[in-house]
Amino acid sequence: MYFSQEEEYRVASPEGKKHELNAKTLLSCYRALILAFEECSDLYLKGEIKLNELTGNHGFQTLKKFLQPKVNNFDALLKDGKDSFLMHVQLVDSYGQVNDFNEKVNGQLLVVMRMQIKNIMSEIDNNLDIGSVIYGNSFLLIDDQSVYINVTQGVPNY
Repeated sequence: MYFSQEEEYRVASPEGKKHELNAKTLLSCYRALILAFEECSDLYLKGEIKLNELTGNHGFQTLKKFLQPKVNNFDALLKDGKDSFLMHVQLVDSYGQVNDFNEKVNGQLLVVMRMQIKNIMSEIDNNLDIGSVIYGNSFLLIDDQSVYINVTQGVPNY
């Protein structure tokens, strides 16, 4: 793709390769984030892990499991280390009230979950923060038998 009709201006950008590599890094982070989210949300909604485990170390370790093989230096990638990872869970009851439960509760609840990596550093320019990635879904818990429906399954991810 060229932005000029004149031959003399059709040259490669010196920053082009750097932008391409940074985009690949963000894409790798996003893919790993989705895989970690799917695994963690499934374990939580089935009652196999508790909320404090999910928002604590388990979520970060799951992300690390998927992201570490895809990047050169996982520790340098996250500027603030474990603090660059956020896992947010809200439980909303049938009256629309946000509840701050420490554990999964019985009954019909809407569970809104979001996972985020912020302050992702460039792999080629250590001083460059290339951005953040975020992924989330909402689930409707049907009963206490770990049955749930992903209510945002058909919504496109951007």
